[in-house]
Amino acid sequence: GSSLGVVSLMRLAVAAILLGIAQPAAAISHRKLDNHQCKVMCQRFGMKAMGPEFRSIHHPNECVVKCDEVYPKKVVAPGSF
Repeated sequence: GSSLGVVSLMRLAVAAILLGIAQPAAAISHRKLDNHQCKVMCQRFGMKAMGPEFRSIHHPNECVVKCDEVYPKKVVAPGSF
C-alpha cells in the first residue's frame, strides 16, 4: 500500500536531483564561451562539459592553453571603448 507510494516518490526525487545536476553541464557545452569563461571552466575542472576539443584534457594548465586556441582573445582597438 503506502510503502509502494513512498518508494515511487523516493525514486522520483532521486531522478529529479540527478537531472538537475546533469543539466548545467549540458547547458555549458552548448553555450558559446569566450576566452575568459573558458579559462574559468578549466580552473573548475569542467573540461568534459566544454566540448570534444577538451574531453581528453585532464589538467587546468593544458586546458587554458587549449582555450587560447579554441577561443582566441579578442583584440580591442585603441579608442573603441
